[in-house]
Amino acid sequence: MTGRVEGKVALVTGAARGLGAAAANMLAREGANVVITDINEEQGRGVADQINETGGSALFVPHDVVERASWENAIGKTLERFGQLDILVNNAGIVITADILETTDEIWRKTMAVNLDSVYLGCQLGIEAMKKQGG
Repeated sequence: MTGRVEGKVALVTGAARGLGAAAANMLAREGANVVITDINEEQGRGVADQINETGGSALFVPHDVVERASWENAIGKTLERFGQLDILVNNAGIVITADILETTDEIWRKTMAVNLDSVYLGCQLGIEAMKKQGG
């Protein structure tokens, strides 16, 4: 099953570790050029380096998924490097570690921003980029 996304460009958020890193590696193995984004620059660069060292094509872009400007930058860098965006994996997410009685409004809002607002921003800006290229 290799080559399913040959020549496609995928942007994967939260790709410095866990499911995001696994998705990025799978997409690279299947032939996609992969943009790794995360707030963890060291681990994100490591995932991109690993993909590049094993024959894939990856770019790391620092990315705070709750900021529109950061999305614009990530998509801009994707288009600058690869000329297109075909696949968006909105993987970034966080978990509230406190119980409900200890959770603050600030923790709640941050969690909702990362887990929900980022998907809205990613879809809005990602789909806009895809439509401009005829996708």
